[in-house]
Amino acid sequence: MRQTYCIISRPIALLVGIIGSANALCAETSVYGKIHLSVDGVSTGYGKHTALSSNSSRIGFKGSEPLADWVVAIWRLESDIDVSGERGYLRARNRYAGLASKAGSLTGGVHDTPWKLVEQKFDIYGDTLFDARSLLGSSGAVFIDTGAKNSVLYKSPLLSGVQLNLLYSFGEEKRIDGSDVTSLTSASWTLKTEMLNLAIAYENQDRYHTEQWRAAGSFKFAMFRANAIYERLSSTLYSSLTREAVGGNFTVALPAGFSVHAQSVGVFNAAATMFVAAMAGSGISYNFAKSGQVYVLGGLLKNAATSGFTFANGGHGEQYSLFAAGHSAYAVSTGMIVKF
Repeated sequence: MRQTYCIISRPIALLVGIIGSANALCAETSVYGKIHLSVDGVSTGYGKHTALSSNSSRIGFKGSEPLADWVVAIWRLESDIDVSGERGYLRARNRYAGLASKAGSLTGGVHDTPWKLVEQKFDIYGDTLFDARSLLGSSGAVFIDTGAKNSVLYKSPLLSGVQLNLLYSFGEEKRIDGSDVTSLTSASWTLKTEMLNLAIAYENQDRYHTEQWRAAGSFKFAMFRANAIYERLSSTLYSSLTREAVGGNFTVALPAGFSVHAQSVGVFNAAATMFVAAMAGSGISYNFAKSGQVYVLGGLLKNAATSGFTFANGGHGEQYSLFAAGHSAYAVSTGMIVKF
């Protein structure tokens, strides 16, 4: 739902010290969201588990309002909603306000970091049971692929397909000397063309003493699309966060709104010589409308003898923590997505 209302630019121009014309400048507010429900069956070394998951269903409000002919105020308020009813409160997602112009945008609030967004663009199973964040950005016990609170984000304008994103989070906790415990710096460079997308991102987090890199690429031709990602984590606090990961997926669009797809992700130690964990899934989906989809997915997650990764470690909304070190698991999920 979108609502537009207009104001006369001359009074606003006078307020900011600019004599402008009396052209109408229009402010816009819209409501959007996604409902994503699935029924999941997981089989592990401890037995079987079935659950209804909300898969990070969400609702949001966003808007823009011209302040002058050259600058616009922008804002967004987005919340996670548990449609399955396990959680009654709203959990913050992207929430920010700021300014945008031909020089880019500058916003402050809660943001997905540029490093996180690289994974989101790669992951064809985001928010499902086989979300790549089950392994990427995670040690199994520590999950670092999150949004950033108290953060400022600058997005450059898109020039010849190239864009730069820079984020700094001031953190929430302070040391005795006043320095930040949870400060975070994140940056990405992206290139978008009709057939090829590339992205490189860097991030460091003070909380976990990590430095992390991601590189991802996407190739599209006709009805075929393939993605690949590489990730390297290094931590002086958690040895399990010092490792590398690779992933790949493909999607083939079929007639009548159907598509088939598959994705796999593997994690190795820092030297990329010792297997840590791997997850693979595949499935079929049907787009019954421009804003609606149903799907069936199946796959497995395999742990090394000392690893304890789980399905749905991020984004999904339902934690399947029936795993012990060295256990592997099989799963199937059928779901529906409706966007508005």
